Amino acid sequence: MLDLNYDGLGISVDNYVAVVEIQRGPNNFFDTQMISDLADAFNKMEASDDVRAVVLCSEGKHFCAGNNFGSASGNEERADRRVEDGNPLYAAAVRLFDTNIPVVAAVQGAAVGGGFGLAVMPDFRVVCPEARFTANFVKLGFHPGFGLTHTLARLIGRQKAHLLFLTGRRITGERKEGSYFAAWNFVYKSALGVMLLLTGFVLDFAGFVPNVEQTMQVKVAMVSLYGLFPLVCYTIGAILFSRFSLDEKAYEVIRTELDARRAKAADDADAIAQ
Repeated sequence: MLDLNYDGLGISVDNYVAVVEIQRGPNNFFDTQMISDLADAFNKMEASDDVRAVVLCSEGKHFCAGNNFGSASGNEERADRRVEDGNPLYAAAVRLFDTNIPVVAAVQGAAVGGGFGLAVMPDFRVVCPEARFTANFVKLGFHPGFGLTHTLARLIGRQKAHLLFLTGRRITGERKEGSYFAAWNFVYKSALGVMLLLTGFVLDFAGFVPNVEQTMQVKVAMVSLYGLFPLVCYTIGAILFSRFSLDEKAYEVIRTELDARRAKAADDADAIAQ
C-alpha cells in the first residue's frame, strides 16, 4: 500500500491512475517543501505497480500562482542559504522532471511564474479557455525560473518562448492564441525575408566593396538597410496582416475548414487501406 500522505496535497489512486491535487487554494502557491513532496510522491508512484499515469490538478480558483515569497519558512530558508549550497527549490524541481511516469496537468485559472513552470513539467496539458499562463519574471526583475528557459522553448519554440519571457505577456487557454503567434511569425519572417532578398542588390548598387573604407553613399545605404528598411518591411507585413480577420466568426470558419480537411484525409486513408 502506497504511503502518499503529504500536507497540502490530496492524492488518490483509481484504476491505475493517480490524481494529485494541490490543496492550497485559492491561489495554490508552492514552496520548497511542497515541490519536494510532489517529487517524493511521483517517485513512489513510479516505483509502484499500482500507478501507470498521473493527473496533476489543483483545487480552488487557480492552478498555481507561483512561489510563495511571503511565507515565513521560505524567507528564513533564503536568508540562511549560502550561494555555494544552490537553491533547494530547484533541486526538488529537477526531481520532478526526472519522473518517467506519464503525467497530465489539468489547468484552470492562472499559472503564473513558477506555476507556469509547474504546468509545463507534465507530458500533456488539458486547459480550459479561462486558463492564463504568464512568465512574469521580467516584471519582477529576475531570471525565468523553474527551468522554463529550457522546457518552454522545447514545447512552443525558442522565438515564442522568448516573446513571453521578454514581455511578460499573458496567453490564455483558447486555441486561437496560436493564430496570433502564427500571425506574428508571418509578419516577422516576411519582413526578414524581403530584407535579406534586397540587401545584396542595394549594397551592389551603392558600390559596396568588402574590406575597404566605404564611401558615404554605401554608409547611407547600410544605415537605411539596417535601420529604416526593416521598419518599412514590418509596416508592409503589418498591412498584409491587417487583411486577415481573427475575430470569433473567422476563427470558427477556419476551425471548421481544418476539421473538414482532417475528416476527408482520414476517409481517403481508410479508402486506400481497403
